[in-house]
Amino acid sequence: MASIRKRGGKRGEVTYQISVSMGYDANGKHQRKFTTFTPPPNVTAGKAKKLAQEFATLW
Repeated sequence: MASIRKRGGKRGEVTYQISVSMGYDANGKHQRKFTTFTPPPNVTAGKAKKLAQEFATLW
């Protein structure tokens, strides 16, 4: 399951940081992947969150 965190961007833009756990390597180090989702302009806050969740599911 992905973890989604809302982040403020430049000039008031909102972005979402998405991280996924990939387990642990042979040395016991936690392996994670990160990506950033930027919703389209003129989208409400609720719709932006829903789009970020959808993007995380597909990613």
